[in-house]
Amino acid sequence: MKKIINTLFGSKKDVNEQENTTVQILSQYEKIAQWLSAHAPDDWRLATVACKVFDDSNHFKYFFHVTDERKKKIHRYPRSINNELYGLFIELNKLSAVRNEVWIGCRYQVDHNGKYDVKFFYKDMELEEIANI
Repeated sequence: MKKIINTLFGSKKDVNEQENTTVQILSQYEKIAQWLSAHAPDDWRLATVACKVFDDSNHFKYFFHVTDERKKKIHRYPRSINNELYGLFIELNKLSAVRNEVWIGCRYQVDHNGKYDVKFFYKDMELEEIANI
């Protein structure tokens, strides 16, 4: 009977693992926000990242909205710096997969006050489309 209940509702161990994964995902959101803040121009108001994680190649773009008019400003960083950011999204994708939330695309925005918004996409879309949703 215990085996049937665990199958239907999950064991206490499963619940603890899910909670731990949730904490790790939230921590990953914070790491991404910190990375963007550390690499942003002085007058930034909003940072947007659009990425796709589905193979071994980098599929992402990011830009900052500057001044109160939020004009787009694209910064060019060396590949090693960009790989740091993309690596954070790869880790986020792996953590999501532990929870059976396998996404292909992600749009992450954070404002200069630290408030962030994350949207996931489960079908292949162009980066520009992901960035503008």
